[in-house]
Amino acid sequence: MLDWLLAMDTALFRLLNSTLTNPVFDVVMPFVTNARNWIAPLAILALFMLWRGKERERLVALLVILSVTTTDIFCYQVVKQAFHRLRPSHALEDARVLGKKGGKYGFPSNHAANITAAMTMFAYYYRRRRYQAACACIAGVIGYSRVYVGVHYPLDVLAGMVIGASISLGWIFAWQQAERRQWPQQAGTWIEMQALKFAATPTGKRLLQWMLAVGKQIERYYHQFKNGD
Repeated sequence: MLDWLLAMDTALFRLLNSTLTNPVFDVVMPFVTNARNWIAPLAILALFMLWRGKERERLVALLVILSVTTTDIFCYQVVKQAFHRLRPSHALEDARVLGKKGGKYGFPSNHAANITAAMTMFAYYYRRRRYQAACACIAGVIGYSRVYVGVHYPLDVLAGMVIGASISLGWIFAWQQAERRQWPQQAGTWIEMQALKFAATPTGKRLLQWMLAVGKQIERYYHQFKNGD
C-alpha cells in the first residue's frame, strides 16, 4: 500500500514538474516559491495589526505568529527528522529543479505548512467568501510552486497543508477555551495589580518619575521644533 502511494506520488510529481510546464510559470513559480517574497510582507502585516489594529486584528496577528512558529518548529524538528524522506531534487535524476535544491529532507513541506497555518487563521476570522477564497488561492499557489520548482513531492505539500491547518485550528480552539474560562481577563487583571504594586515601591516611583521627566523633555523638544526655535 505504501509503495503504491509513493509510486503515485512520484508519477504526479513528474506530471506537474516536467510535463505540465510553460515558460511563464518557469519565471513566476521560482519567485512565488521564494519565502523571502511572502514572509516579509506577512510579518509586516502581522506587526502592523498588532500596532494599529483593533482588538480582533491584534488577536489574529498574535494567533498567526503563534501558529506559524509552532508549525515551523513541529514540521522541521519533529516530522522531517522522523521520516527522513529525500526531496525529489536529491532523489530523482530527472527532476527539473528551478533554483536551489533545498535541504536533504522534504516531508513535509515547511513552506506549505507555514503559509497554510497563516491563511487558515485569516480565513477563520475574516469569513467573507472573497477573503477565504484569496487565502485558499495563496496557500494553493505557494504549495503548487514547491512541486513545480522540483523541491517537493505533492504528498509533501499535502501533508504540510494538513499539519498547518490543524495547528492553526488547534490554537483557535485553545484560545476559545481560554476565553470561555476568562483566562485572558484574569491574566490582564493580575498584570495590572502587579504593575500597581510595583509602582508603589521606591524603585517603581523612581521609574515613574524618570518616565515623566523624559516625557516632558520630549514634549518640550516637540514644541521647540514645531515653533521653529
